[in-house]
Amino acid sequence: PSRVVVVGAGYVAVELAQIFAGLGSRTTLAVRGDTVLRHFDTLISEALTEEILQSGVDIKTRAQVVKVHENSRGIILTLDTGEELPPTDILLWAVGRTPKTGEMGCEEIGMLLDTHGHIVVDDFQNTNIKGVYALGDVAGKVGYVGLTESEAIQKFGEENITIYETEFINMYHAITTRKQSTAMKLVCKGKEQT
Repeated sequence: PSRVVVVGAGYVAVELAQIFAGLGSRTTLAVRGDTVLRHFDTLISEALTEEILQSGVDIKTRAQVVKVHENSRGIILTLDTGEELPPTDILLWAVGRTPKTGEMGCEEIGMLLDTHGHIVVDDFQNTNIKGVYALGDVAGKVGYVGLTESEAIQKFGEENITIYETEFINMYHAITTRKQSTAMKLVCKGKEQT
């Protein structure tokens, strides 16, 4: 399609928006907040938002879609501000998933679920059933390791946290036309960092 609008700020929305843009579609990513992946560490969400913009995707921030209709120009999205996004050929909603735990028999074996149907786990992905673990979407979490900077500060106190971060152009992109940036952060706790 020549024109695509993707609604959502999670990793599925981000990946699909960049795929469409990479294939040559004029792509708009509509997100409710100011950045993509807003539940990730701020370094990641801010760096990735900038990279998406640099890759040619138009990001419409603070976009709450309230109406979708189609006319001879294409599919039209109206935001809660009254603004209409430019017509599009394809509209892709990527605003989250509902876990299918009801079909897995979790309740029959006594596995705890939260109010949204996600499997309840601790910090180590243990469920309430010994030897049974859950990771990722089914537990309502994306598959990353550790705490964000703000979570670590809240849990252990700012004086007990050391942050190491860097941003650079990796060697592969050093010789390409588009200089894609890499950002990394380590969140370390006190004596445990050595």
